[in-house]
Amino acid sequence: KGRLLVLRVDQSEFLLWKRTLTLESHHPTLLPGIVTPVDCHTVIIDIGACSVRAGYAIENSKPQLFFPSVFACDPESGEVMSVGSNAVIPENRVSLKLVYPWKHSNRMDKKVDRSSFLYYLVNYIFSELNADPALCSVIMTMEAAADEEKQMVGEVMFDQIGVRELHLQEQAVLSLYSYGASSGIV
Repeated sequence: KGRLLVLRVDQSEFLLWKRTLTLESHHPTLLPGIVTPVDCHTVIIDIGACSVRAGYAIENSKPQLFFPSVFACDPESGEVMSVGSNAVIPENRVSLKLVYPWKHSNRMDKKVDRSSFLYYLVNYIFSELNADPALCSVIMTMEAAADEEKQMVGEVMFDQIGVRELHLQEQAVLSLYSYGASSGIV
């Protein structure tokens, strides 16, 4: 979106750059519109400290969404105004406060109420995927968390979002599964 790269190279090097950039920049989030798969009602959400990956559980597919885990909030009221890439556009960075609720230092801060951020984040994901939460099962990754954290996620997902099913799993375990392994060191 609005990125420009100027290169002064000969024709052969230009073709190499063009091929490399085309392969590197191909990402489903850049495709126009996400079509909901007819036979898939499972959404995978991976919330990391720096980025969020989400999409439908389809064999041999990459996440349909990939964006930074940042929120733009009103500095006075604390209300979430924007999520992900939209939060870091220059207009928002100037006038709004950027919050990174899953950043490692903020996870230990009891003043950061991640339940409201999780609510906005999951609503944003379902909106972008054109999915109805009531029809979806969700597999969500999380780092090793206390029972209170898991309970908070369950309350948000079931009571506020209204998903059909929820499976919480540690990121390391799902990483092993993605390689077809059931045991290993991550």
